Amino acid sequence: MAIVPSGVEWEQLLRYLDLADEFNLIILICPSVQHAEAAREACEAHLRQYGRTLDCLMPLATEEVRHLAGSLLAPRQQPAGQVLWVSIYPDPSLLSASDSLEKLKGWTSAMSHGLAALNQARNEFARNQNRPVILAGTSQLFDICPIVAPDLWSIRRSVIRLPADNITAGGTGNIAAGPESNRRAQASLTLNERLRPRRRCEENREPN
Repeated sequence: MAIVPSGVEWEQLLRYLDLADEFNLIILICPSVQHAEAAREACEAHLRQYGRTLDCLMPLATEEVRHLAGSLLAPRQQPAGQVLWVSIYPDPSLLSASDSLEKLKGWTSAMSHGLAALNQARNEFARNQNRPVILAGTSQLFDICPIVAPDLWSIRRSVIRLPADNITAGGTGNIAAGPESNRRAQASLTLNERLRPRRRCEENREPN
C-alpha cells in the first residue's frame, strides 16, 4: 500500500504542470511531511509519462534550509519541460529525536531566515527560472512565508492545499505505509501544532 494524492486540488496542480512552460510559482501545502514526499514522487511519475523531469532541491537539514536562497540562485541546468520542486519541510529524523522540539525550533528559525533571504532576491530568482517552481511544505510554510517573504509570496501563481482526506492509501506509489512511515507521518502531523506562529494569513488573499 502507498499514499496516492487525489482529488480536485491534485488535479489542479497537474493542470498547472501540464500547461506551464515558463516561470510560475506554486505554493503546495500538504498535511504532513510524508504526504509531501508522496506528492513529490507522484509529480515525478506524472511528468515522466510525457518525457519531462522533476528537478528536486531538498534542503531538509537546518543549515541547508538557512542557505535556501544561495542554492536556488546557483546556476542549474533547466532542460525544456522541466519543473523545479523545492522541499520546505524538515528531515523526518528531526521529528523523532529526543530533543526534537528544540531542533524543530532551530529548523523553523532557519527556514524563516532562508525564505527572508530569498525574498530579497525575488526578482533575480524569478528571472533565472524558466520553468514552473513548486515550493512544497506543510501548513507551517503557509503560516510563515507571507510574513517573512511578502514579496516572494506576492508573485505566487497559486496556493494549492492538499486535504488529508483526498490522499488515499493504495495504488503503485513508492512510499510504503509501514510502521516506520506511519510513525513519521504522525510525528509530522504534530509539527505544526508545536510550532504554529500566532499570526495566520488568509489562504485566498490575492497577489499584490
